[in-house]
Amino acid sequence: MSDVRSAGTGEALYEYPNGVITLTGLTSGASIDYSGGIELNFPDNEEMDIDSTLFFPDASNSPILGNNINFDTLGTPFFSDVDNLALSLSELQASSFNNQSGAGGGTAFFDPSAMFNSETGMRFGPVPADNLVAEPVPFEAEGTMGLAALGGFFWYRKRKQAKNN
Repeated sequence: MSDVRSAGTGEALYEYPNGVITLTGLTSGASIDYSGGIELNFPDNEEMDIDSTLFFPDASNSPILGNNINFDTLGTPFFSDVDNLALSLSELQASSFNNQSGAGGGTAFFDPSAMFNSETGMRFGPVPADNLVAEPVPFEAEGTMGLAALGGFFWYRKRKQAKNN
């Protein structure tokens, strides 16, 4: 994933059209997957927004993240180089992000009868200040292949156990 804006400008925008955003409840463990791709926007070294690459859900991309998830220190520099995505994600993993944003996210579902084909669902936020990234997830093909191989391994083990029973 590369910065679609000019490098070295102090702002960055990374887009992964095939990405899926998964939000998991801290206490419930319930999760929801958002399709429509992933957009990571760093307007400056104090803020990061997570959003869908789509403005509205459609029949094959529903639900999507209808409002961005906003993390903003409101004046305290946090990221040392937003043009380096790996570094920015590792900085999120290494220390707490003192999120001061009051913005919340939302869920948009496809509704063919709605004016812009979307129905607003669950709203959430603001996101509390905490360590946001447990493990940086690779967005490249190698990461996808690794997950596919791991899935194949578990399928094989399950199949083998079923035969032995």
